[in-house]
This record gives sequence, C-alpha cells and structure tokens, in this order.
Amino acid sequence: MNIPCCVIKDLLPLYVEKINSQETNTIIEEHLFCCEKCKKELEELLTPNELPVDTDIMPLKHVKKVLHRKKVFTILLTIALTLSVLAISIGYMLSPQFIQFSDEIFHFAAYRNGTVEVQIISSVADYEISSFYSREMQGEVYIFRHGTIHGIKL
Repeated sequence: MNIPCCVIKDLLPLYVEKINSQETNTIIEEHLFCCEKCKKELEELLTPNELPVDTDIMPLKHVKKVLHRKKVFTILLTIALTLSVLAISIGYMLSPQFIQFSDEIFHFAAYRNGTVEVQIISSVADYEISSFYSREMQGEVYIFRHGTIHGIKL
C-alpha cells in the first residue's frame, strides 16, 4: 500500500500522542521504514522544543509599581473617609442644640419684692442654671443648660 507522505505527516502527531488505532500505527510504521523524509519529521516531533526564556522583568516591575500605587491610594482613601465620618460624627454629637424658648417649657411669676420665679416643666431633665451680672441688662443674666444643650438666656 502506497500512502502519500502528506497523509503520513498529518497522522504523525497522533502517532506520537498514541491516539491512532493499531491498524493506522502499523501503516505509519511501514511507511516510516521506507521513507527517510517522514522518519526525520517523526524525530523532530519527538525532540522537545525548548522555548527561549524571557528574562526581561521590566514589565513585571511596572505592574508591581502600578499595583503598589493603587494599594497606597486605596489605603489613604480609606483613612480619609474614616476620619471624615469620625469627624462628622463627633461634630454632630458635640454640637450644641438649643432649646427653643416657649411658654410651654418655662413659666414665670414676678413678685412685688423684685424676685422672679421660673418653673421648668417636668419633661425637661438634667438642666443646670448659672448666672452672671450684666451691665448692659443692669442685672443678673441666667443661663439654663440642659445636658449638652446650651444657650438660653433669660
């Protein structure tokens, strides 16, 4: 049986990988016995081809540098956002909240002896009263503080 070399060359990779059937392998071996050209082709397929090793590491250094920059940027952004949230939270907690003056909260009674009585409703708790003398108002100025709430002048 005379099989052309081009057919055998197509079958040689399968022969090397041992995928062909036994009958096909027998045909290939008979052809290889007679054909030096196909025998050399088989030897080339059996010799391992070593790929050249690329030793240029500059692209990897560039990738490493870019990843390092992104990592540092992410860390700095996280710290900045955390500090912003913390500052806003602390500012909100420490900011004074003023009690709006209304007749429902304070009840005043003036007496003939010049004293003024101030009654605060029972729903207002944890308050502190302090006073100081004011020349502008020609008398005492009283400041009612409710917990962290400051700034009512009477």
